[in-house]
Amino acid sequence: MKSKAAAIGVDIGGTQIKAVVVDGEGCVLGRRQADTSERAEVLLQRLNELLDQLPSSEALGISAPGLVPPGSASVAWMHGRLDCLEGLDWSKQLDRPVHLLNDALAAMAGEAWIGAARDVRDAILMTLGTGVGGAILVPLKKISNSVLGGKGAGLPFVV
Repeated sequence: MKSKAAAIGVDIGGTQIKAVVVDGEGCVLGRRQADTSERAEVLLQRLNELLDQLPSSEALGISAPGLVPPGSASVAWMHGRLDCLEGLDWSKQLDRPVHLLNDALAAMAGEAWIGAARDVRDAILMTLGTGVGGAILVPLKKISNSVLGGKGAGLPFVV
């Protein structure tokens, strides 16, 4: 039986746009990559070309450098090599729902799902590429109640 595409993940990096399609277990069904552009219209064209070459999925996640507010479809702050990402509304530009995360947080989420942090409660991840980033995985109960407004249920939490 052929695996059904569960999600497409895209990483917008300083030199490459990388796209992968996975099934519900994390098995890779296809992958593509292209050069990044510092011009938004060229970057979007290349991304659409990559997506056209992959099996389709309604779930699309994009990781990008910069500050991404929770639940947002755009990078709120990004200065430097890819400042064209700042304010770009991915859902509007791609005409579909997009789940956008900071690239380091997305990397940690992947490691916690099926990678090196899968069976651990605490982990630290550093990203080293065109820029430097990082994420921390800790149980909620280890975070001060004042930070979480008195909530701390022991669930995994990525910072």
